[in-house]
Amino acid sequence: MCLLCSFIPASIFTTIGYFVLVTAGTQNSPGLNLFGLILAIVLFIVALGFIICGLYMTVSGKCPMKKFMESKMGN
Repeated sequence: MCLLCSFIPASIFTTIGYFVLVTAGTQNSPGLNLFGLILAIVLFIVALGFIICGLYMTVSGKCPMKKFMESKMGN
């Protein structure tokens, strides 16, 4: 469950990263291009971090949503 919910912020950060990458590529300034490239890479790493954290929470069984649903089901 946590893995599925981690896809939402990951897709948002990935979309913003691609927007920054495309926008930085259209500029004539080499300094601005480099800044945009570094910012896009950081945004992609943040998006990957959401996926990795969601995967860890799901695999380790520490997902709070799963525990909440199990308590409501009476298991």
